[in-house]
Amino acid sequence: MQTLSGMQRSSYDKKNILITFIFFLSILYESLTTLYPFLPPLLGIAFFIFASSENRLIKIYIFLYTLFFEADHGLPIFSTFLSFTILKYIFLKLQNILSSKLLIKISLVATFYLFYPIFLYFLNKVFLTQTITFNLEYFKYLLIEIILVSLI
Repeated sequence: MQTLSGMQRSSYDKKNILITFIFFLSILYESLTTLYPFLPPLLGIAFFIFASSENRLIKIYIFLYTLFFEADHGLPIFSTFLSFTILKYIFLKLQNILSSKLLIKISLVATFYLFYPIFLYFLNKVFLTQTITFNLEYFKYLLIEIILVSLI
């Protein structure tokens, strides 16, 4: 006689459902950042999660989030995810140098926010485009995201 215990849903499925729900909330939030420019885009937090997570579903969702961000803000396609991938190698070096997890989190967000405009500037020069201008809001986003990532 077969028992019902083999029919239980695994905790891995529950975790994927939660990850999917958070992804859809983040897409909704990203849409709101276009309407309300005082909201930070949370790219630093997305980079921290991308660099520190080994879950393939999370990486796919962050890839889709960055594509949505680029389409929403008129940035070159794959530029954000490409910068995530390049900076992940810096993250591997930071883990060996820094011992404090809080310092690693803060330095990851700060590194992303310092590297990303330089990377976009380079892409603008290569493709002869003008995609984004940086102002004081950008540094406000950096400070807000450093505070948020330190709370994670």
